Amino acid sequence: MTTATLEKVSKPAAPVKHERRTVIPEYKVSQTEEAYEIQAHLPGVNQENLNIELEDQWLKLSGNTENLDTEGLNPLHIEFTERNYECKFKIPNQIDPDLISAKLTNGV
Repeated sequence: MTTATLEKVSKPAAPVKHERRTVIPEYKVSQTEEAYEIQAHLPGVNQENLNIELEDQWLKLSGNTENLDTEGLNPLHIEFTERNYECKFKIPNQIDPDLISAKLTNGV
């Protein structure tokens, strides 16, 4: 059996500055007898950073991740990227905007 070890780096890794980018989240649209349902994967997005807007028959789902807190740590390598998520869906005229609801559970 091989055992891997992590060699100590003599100095901390230089932080890599990644530009925040906007991506379309993975999503699934389903229909039941009563409703349409959209499930979107927004990893790293919390409830405070999730936005759902309805404008001119377009439902816009957006959110963003927060900065990774490295205070008090000595990062050796960082690949976390700050992201904005955004996607839009054209909704049928017969949908009542007052009945649109959303919930966020573990980034979904």
